[in-house]
Amino acid sequence: MQSYKPYVIPESLDKRHPYIQEPFTSKVDPKEITLAIKERAVPKYLDVLKNPEVEATIKRDALKTLNEIVSHQETKDIMIDQGMIEAVAPLLKDSNPEVRREAVSLVGSLAMSEKTKQKFSILCDGVQSQLTDEFPSVQEMAAWAIFRLSSGRDGCDAITCNSLASSMVAAFIRYVTPGLFKPELQHFFLYLLEAFVNITQYDDGIVPTLGTGMVAALRDVLLPDYGNEFGIYAQKIHECTLKLLGNISVNHKGKNECIEEKVIDAAWPYLSSNVLQERIYAAYVLMSCGAHLHGKYQIVQKVDSDNAPIIIQVLPRNSG
Repeated sequence: MQSYKPYVIPESLDKRHPYIQEPFTSKVDPKEITLAIKERAVPKYLDVLKNPEVEATIKRDALKTLNEIVSHQETKDIMIDQGMIEAVAPLLKDSNPEVRREAVSLVGSLAMSEKTKQKFSILCDGVQSQLTDEFPSVQEMAAWAIFRLSSGRDGCDAITCNSLASSMVAAFIRYVTPGLFKPELQHFFLYLLEAFVNITQYDDGIVPTLGTGMVAALRDVLLPDYGNEFGIYAQKIHECTLKLLGNISVNHKGKNECIEEKVIDAAWPYLSSNVLQERIYAAYVLMSCGAHLHGKYQIVQKVDSDNAPIIIQVLPRNSG
């Protein structure tokens, strides 16, 4: 751990053996941080996180250390069983941005555990607040944690049952607005889109996106004007956006909204993309929307000089 106090070993026996009752017990300082290892590590750092008198930099370093040792599944179970979720929850709203970032990073590391998903209601409010945090690094880590949580049906249920999906929609629409998007938010958008792709595999995840302006915002992401905004992540963001619109349009109400917002017009140019995944997901959108009569009409109404439907001509040329 970074915030530890180095000791110089003295020659005096009474100082080298502080376990001899007094004065050892009277010298215990709860705010003093030393390096804890093995079985003592997790309880020691838990004590640090729960102590309101410990300064923010020490809590940050304790969280960093916990993030370094959390990779093993057994360690994750030990942390959760000993109360790590309950200890980290208030730190998600800490006044120090570094503490908030490290706290939600630890949540993300624990997010794939079934025990974390069962206790996610404790964390939900803090994670929601971080989606609109003033620091992009905190927002990015919050989106990453949500993406990790969205793996598996139980994680998607944890997101939708705790109304986190609605907050994700609001954050996405807010920051995708021209003028508010920042280059530092590229990772944030990508993680958020990947989480949406996961939760919209189920109707419970699609419903929060409907009637909110989300479909229109996703349509705008596909427009050429947004190409430069996403930098090197443009291709991946376009792939996720197309797949997400395809998922939404599988739902009956979602299909109607996609048709009303003319998503087909924004998606069909990707049928000519050099990227296979973009062509696949563009075809996915057209296939889902085309199941509706009005969707079929939108597909055939764009014609060339010979009055032949352009989109239908593009499909067979890019079916490989």
